[in-house]
Amino acid sequence: MEVASPIIKVPLNEAKELVKQLYLKGHRQSILWLGAPGIGKSEGIKQIAEELADIKRKEFEPIKFRFRGKKLLNYTTVYERAAAILSEPDRYFSFLDIRLTEFEPVDLMGVPRDFKLNIKDLEATLFDYQPFIWQLIASSTAGIALFDEVTNVNRPDLRTVMYKILRDRMTGWVEFHPDMLVMAAGNRPEDAAIASQLDAPVINRVLVMNILQPSVDDWAEKYMNKYVEDWDRRVYAFLKRFENFMFQKPQDVETLDPFPTPRSWTELAKISHKISEDHLEYVVYGEVGAEAASHFVTFVRTNVPDLSEVLAHPEKLAALDVDGKYLVASQVASQINAELTANPHKKTDVKPAVQKYVRLFTWLNQNDREILMLILTMCNDKVRVRLHATMLTIPALRPVAEFMKDSIKLGWDVGIDKTRR
Repeated sequence: MEVASPIIKVPLNEAKELVKQLYLKGHRQSILWLGAPGIGKSEGIKQIAEELADIKRKEFEPIKFRFRGKKLLNYTTVYERAAAILSEPDRYFSFLDIRLTEFEPVDLMGVPRDFKLNIKDLEATLFDYQPFIWQLIASSTAGIALFDEVTNVNRPDLRTVMYKILRDRMTGWVEFHPDMLVMAAGNRPEDAAIASQLDAPVINRVLVMNILQPSVDDWAEKYMNKYVEDWDRRVYAFLKRFENFMFQKPQDVETLDPFPTPRSWTELAKISHKISEDHLEYVVYGEVGAEAASHFVTFVRTNVPDLSEVLAHPEKLAALDVDGKYLVASQVASQINAELTANPHKKTDVKPAVQKYVRLFTWLNQNDREILMLILTMCNDKVRVRLHATMLTIPALRPVAEFMKDSIKLGWDVGIDKTRR
């Protein structure tokens, strides 16, 4: 009996770096990312395009011709933008985001049109495919063309067109620009019941990367830096406490019941701190489903001392259960982030703000380093660097600064740091 080889999975950040390296070295083989729904594959590919545009010193251009408001009455403004891109194609690095489940084969090939052609004094009527705007841009500019939900396409006619794009870097009769990278994203059948296998010859012609579900820390680091204070750190504290709720696969391919994924937790964290306590449970259920909602609401309703009381008497933390300690950690981190990012464009003295944490940090360093580490990892990267530098100027906090230095890798030059794992 043959034993199946284990699937090698790549962390999302490492997959992004690898794709960038391959692109910069001139490798243009189509790339397929496979992974569970809602873990950030599509957004990660968009970030690759943004970062490559910056490296190449080109203008990042997401190709999404949408109509709203007055533009519904004036389509020409949209096509004027397309004309501007096509008139200076070397200026732009395009990102095309195509959801295959929303497309018909003709949307990928072009529209059949007849035309007249004189051949030796005879006028012949011929047919050809008239390309769409996105096809013209894909053939004229550098960039990334993402074909999303590739494993959810079950129509043979659409699959045939899709395979040609992945295999030949062509759409209809239009060849892609030499610096247009074709990428596809989808799910494995074990991650999404609607997903299906792809033809073996196609898999043999693409570079396949199985994307690892992000850890809670990876997920939080990304969104802390993106949303700064405008998100709910209680969600981070909860997922640190109950990591098994980070992602749960739905029971059936079709469902009306919400379920938790990194994507749904992100949406919750963007709104839950703005919702009244009376309505919180409804919103949480609507994002992550009944089981996760029940645990989360119970978690956030845990009674904990006021933050001022914790700072004055940190020993009271010893009487709290784990849920209470995690909630306090999220409150402390939220306040530190707010205080140390105030007036970000001014070199303000934050020493007075940090001094009020001397008792708490000292007690945690001696009695509960797990919660101390949780507070530090909940601070965004720039705040951690600033906090560490300030701690070194306060004698009572130097032992905490040493612990921080030993436990967290600080990116002094670029302002990026990552918790060691």
